[in-house]
Amino acid sequence: MKKALEVISVYKKFGRKEVIKGISFDIEEGRIVGFVGPNGAGKTTTIKMITGLIKPDSGQVKIFGYDIVHEREMALKFIGSIIENPELYEYLTGYENLAQLTRISNIPKSKIIEVAKLVGIDYALKEKTKKYSLGMKQRLALAMAILTDPKLLVLDEPTNGLDPSGIIELRSLLKSLANDKKVTIFISSHNLFEIQEICDKVVFIKEGKIETIENIDRSFIENVKFVLVLNEDRNTNDVVVKTTEVISCFEGVKILGVKENSIELELDGSKKVAFMNFLFQNGVNIKDFYEKVESLEDKYIKIYQN
Repeated sequence: MKKALEVISVYKKFGRKEVIKGISFDIEEGRIVGFVGPNGAGKTTTIKMITGLIKPDSGQVKIFGYDIVHEREMALKFIGSIIENPELYEYLTGYENLAQLTRISNIPKSKIIEVAKLVGIDYALKEKTKKYSLGMKQRLALAMAILTDPKLLVLDEPTNGLDPSGIIELRSLLKSLANDKKVTIFISSHNLFEIQEICDKVVFIKEGKIETIENIDRSFIENVKFVLVLNEDRNTNDVVVKTTEVISCFEGVKILGVKENSIELELDGSKKVAFMNFLFQNGVNIKDFYEKVESLEDKYIKIYQN
């Protein structure tokens, strides 16, 4: 699959302080990837290097194969972005802000209304942006980011100022862009629930280093945690011991722990049905069997509060 973004062994210092320490990751075309970490971890610096606002000291950033430093003009043609607090011409109307961009990018003005409706800011295009609320400014910034039909959309805290309905609309829009137009989306956000709802994959950064990269889409995950609950019995301990012996005979299963009449285990998700049949055939009396899903918040706490 084509790589929309490649970050290869990138380092960045400000003065004597090294803030980005050899990070590497890539994103395939059409994927939605989250970028997560505490304040000061290096998220905004990384995003600024990806969008060409600052240069890495060493390493490479490639946008659809084009080096952001040495082939800057070609690389930037693929990018639309919202970074930190979007800067708008506050003395101009929303429409005039978008019109400025159409002139620079040689885009027909007829597209302004289409994009404004898409992000839900069409009703306020005649107002000066100094009167806009934070949520309205965010919607206008998103309109500006997608006006040029970018193939890579880089968003830093895109839900800032949006009310719950606005967040739901944004989620729907981003999924539509990825699914229907194969737009690749890279999102930095503190809103872990939204990241989990929308992203295929999450890149965790900690103190300038990539800590881990996790897939969210369950179809990409081979080993899944399950909890097997046995029907209680006067001889529960004996039943649990016998059940663990049976489980151990099934290839590819790993017992993680036992608590009273519950057994936590790890298993390839594609073998779930075969495993259940195996248990029934061996006389295991099952009360419940369910997948134990670790939330993104659980993962975040595990990484950053250790």
